[in-house]
Parts: sequence; C-alpha cells; structure tokens
Amino acid sequence: MDFQGKRVTQKRHCNSEERVEIEKLQPLKKQRRMIMPKPGSEDVLPDLPIEFKNMIRELEGCDVKFLMQKQLYDTDISMNNNRLSMPHSQIHCEFLNANEKAILNERERDRRLPCGIEVVVLDPCLRLFNLSLKRWGMGSVSIYNLVKNWKRVVKENHLQSGDYMEIWSFRVHGNLYLLLNCKKVILQ
Repeated sequence: MDFQGKRVTQKRHCNSEERVEIEKLQPLKKQRRMIMPKPGSEDVLPDLPIEFKNMIRELEGCDVKFLMQKQLYDTDISMNNNRLSMPHSQIHCEFLNANEKAILNERERDRRLPCGIEVVVLDPCLRLFNLSLKRWGMGSVSIYNLVKNWKRVVKENHLQSGDYMEIWSFRVHGNLYLLLNCKKVILQ
C-alpha cells in the first residue's frame, strides 16, 4: 500500500529458470474430489468381496445395493464431527423405502434437528454397529449422514483421510443395514 492507502501492485516477470524454482517452492494444490460416475449398467458396479457376501447370507440379508464410493476427508474422520457424509447426488440408486424417506424428511419439534432412522452398519472387519442415518438439507443439496457412533467405527477401523470406501445397503428382515468396504491408502 502507498501512503494514501491505495493498493499498489507490480507485476514481476521472471525467466523460465526462476519460474521452475518458484513452482518447486509452492505448495501442491489440494486434490480435487473424485466423483464417480453413476453406473448405467451392471458391469460398472464393483464386486462385493466374498467375506461380505457370506456375512450377508449368514444374517439372512437380501436386496444388496451399491450406493457409492467416496474418498474419506478430514471432516469424515474428525472426532469432533462424528459423521460420515454421503451426498445424495453421488448415491447411485434408491435404497430407502417410503416410510424411511418420510422419517428423514421430518424435524424434531423442540430442536428443529432432522429426525434419523436407526441403521446397523457392517464395518470392514465384519463387526456390527448401531448408528443413526439423518438427512441434512443444505439449500438445494441433500446429504445423508451416518451419525451417533461413527467415531467408534473410525477408531476401531483406523480410518484415515484419503482412504476410499465403498458403501452398500442391504435388508435383514426389512431393516436397513449399511456395509462399509474400505480400501486403505498405502503410503510409500
């Protein structure tokens, strides 16, 4: 700024050697989200590992659906947030019944918070957790969030930012279950 409070900018031109040195010093740009395309046919869907298929069969599960693949971010694994977000726009198929949709569209009377439905989550180590699924509306965007015991799932599975997770749904005697198949990021 000059003495009159006006911003003064000067462009500095640098040669190619200086530009290379400057580029080396600049931090890398933050990775952009990878949005998986919605599958148009069955051959695009990932295959569910056999251990999950066996567990679903053991639980007498049915109606298995691939919902989405997402990369975990800091907000997904933060102990303070205690939630896994699943943007509606990235979910490949309808997995809720009419009653569940109606409940998720309601608000608690006293606190104006979204109502949730109880779901059972099958984690990557084939353990079962009771969590709550809520739908948060943010303007025209809708996001499903797994809340309540999510931080326990993060801790017990050593989930890290950057891990990829496949999220599936299935039904056991009509009740909604979610399955989490984690693909760990290997740092070299």
